[in-house]
Amino acid sequence: MSENKTHLLNHLPVGVIEFSLTHNSHHALTDFKIIYSNPQFQKISGHTESELNDLTMKDLFSPVNQDKFEWGELLTTVSFSGENQEFEKFFKSIHSWFSIAVSFIETDRMLITIMDISLHKHRSSEQQAYLSLTDNITASTDYTGTFRFINRRWAPVLGWTAGSIIHNNFLDFVHIEDRISVKKAIESASANSDAKTFLCRMKHKSGTFRWIEWRVKSVQFYLHYTGRDVTPIKTSRELNTIQEKELSLAIKRQEVLSEFSLEFTSDRDFSDKMPRALALVGNHLNLSRVYVFEDDEGGETTSNTFEWCNTDIEPQMETLQNVPYELIPSYRKILHEHGYIYSKNIDELPVDLRNILEPQGIKSILIFPLVRNGQIVGFTGFDECLYYRKWSKSEFELIRTLTGIITNVITHNKHLKELKKSEENFRMMFETIEDLLVIGNSKGDIIHCNSSVSSELGYSFDELMKMKTSDLIPDNWKDQYQISMDEVFTGRRDHFVIPFLKSDGTQYSTKTQVWLGFWNGDISIFQLSDTGSKITITKETDVNRVIKIEHDLYIQDIKLKNIIEASEAGTWEWNIKTGEITVNKRWKEIIGFEEDEMKEIDIKTWLSLVHKEDLKKSNLNLKNHFDGKSKYYKCNCRIRHKDGHYIRVLNHGMVISRNLDGTPSFMSGINLVLSS
Repeated sequence: MSENKTHLLNHLPVGVIEFSLTHNSHHALTDFKIIYSNPQFQKISGHTESELNDLTMKDLFSPVNQDKFEWGELLTTVSFSGENQEFEKFFKSIHSWFSIAVSFIETDRMLITIMDISLHKHRSSEQQAYLSLTDNITASTDYTGTFRFINRRWAPVLGWTAGSIIHNNFLDFVHIEDRISVKKAIESASANSDAKTFLCRMKHKSGTFRWIEWRVKSVQFYLHYTGRDVTPIKTSRELNTIQEKELSLAIKRQEVLSEFSLEFTSDRDFSDKMPRALALVGNHLNLSRVYVFEDDEGGETTSNTFEWCNTDIEPQMETLQNVPYELIPSYRKILHEHGYIYSKNIDELPVDLRNILEPQGIKSILIFPLVRNGQIVGFTGFDECLYYRKWSKSEFELIRTLTGIITNVITHNKHLKELKKSEENFRMMFETIEDLLVIGNSKGDIIHCNSSVSSELGYSFDELMKMKTSDLIPDNWKDQYQISMDEVFTGRRDHFVIPFLKSDGTQYSTKTQVWLGFWNGDISIFQLSDTGSKITITKETDVNRVIKIEHDLYIQDIKLKNIIEASEAGTWEWNIKTGEITVNKRWKEIIGFEEDEMKEIDIKTWLSLVHKEDLKKSNLNLKNHFDGKSKYYKCNCRIRHKDGHYIRVLNHGMVISRNLDGTPSFMSGINLVLSS
């Protein structure tokens, strides 16, 4: 052996012994002769170098014979096969652990290295005993990620036992979506001694996943992991996040619904209101196109009457006029079967619909019908031209509600047009006939009359507008007048003959018809007195046509209010000049009051309810809206409940009319509860 090699072996921390071998004719090892032993081996064996040179195999291994370890068989196997052997062995006789490596050098020479690993084994046993007792999940892997140890907590937390997981790779149990980040954390821990923390989903034996927060540290060629199950915390946080998102979306939906409704309460022309409202929806949902189609009177064709298009989306309104329904028979069939038309991919729709949708570049579509008095009179459409879109349930319901509002406002506008036309005819006839027509409200005040009333009875129009209908009846006829009115309203007669009192005190006798109807949306009393002229107005004339239209408008207003109130919004209307505020039942409920409480509400009432810390913000937002700096007034503020605590609400409104000098005169809006 060279001098340098001898010097190196003499200073190794492991025991080294080299010896020559003697075999019999059957190649069995019969004896050996030690030709070198380093000081460490001499220390382990308890023999000096000269003593070792004189020992036989039996003498050398006699101290450990009671462990029944066949050294001769091992050395023979190595000698015969030429393959090295490496193993760990605990010798009870000396109560020590050794790491032993047997190497075949030449045909008759062999090298054995022996290292005492008792201390390492003792520390490892202590560590594993500790890790087995902790409530955390623990594991050890080599740098390849192969499991070398897991503690007992794996079974109750993840369902795995040591026997089913040892020799598998750590990453195989990590959720596939988390593997890249986990691998980076492990590589970082392997590269230095700093502990790394990471969170991932670990596969349970049942096939489900649990969220585990791990801490990993590299120690002597091994990675040691300590983890805790944070699934309940993670799930709770995710639930809170989902709930926060849902609340945020709900508030945003309510804002859109509010702004959409407020657009139609403004004093703008209807042709301007509808496009602005469609733009509001399109921008909120980030759609390609939003539009309205209205059918002709016979329901045979339909035309695109309003349209909003997003950036770079081609308008279609000009080309989609008087489209015959016979070209799209599937349209009504699907609407009658499902109540709407929805397709994520229009390729799934019938051919007749595809033929009209594909040229428009539509990929996904949602259509709701406009229904008036049980009849389909058109539809609203929502297109996506850039990708195949799936509408969420909340979007679906929002669009359904908005379509209901569109139906009502279009119907309302239609009635207004009819009313305007009828009123022109009615007023022309109203002022030219000689019959006396007096209209009174439910309190008996005269609210309108034609010129014949003034000319025949001698009162000026201004005087009549300050009188009650009973003021036109002579005192000695008032009781009979009341009896006759009761009989008309109970159906026992349709007219009566009672004189009117003229301004000069004389009486004017005439036959009078009386009936209830609507005037400007309010229940009113109509009195038509026959002067004997050739033109006689009956209930089937233009008077009643006007009344019917007023009644329809009233019903549409009720429907629109019902839609808004169904959203659980408190509505308010503010006369800025007088300070008077009119609210609905829900507005009072939000702050704990009954409908019959707080009968008189004005701006001072509101200011007294708002939390002092929120008033400055509210006033600033209101001023910005009044000055035209913001389209709407919005304020997240606290208002005092009847019980004394505060409710957080979103106060949302807009100016709906202005004075000639541009200052705001009337404002309306809603209150939405954010938290109690």
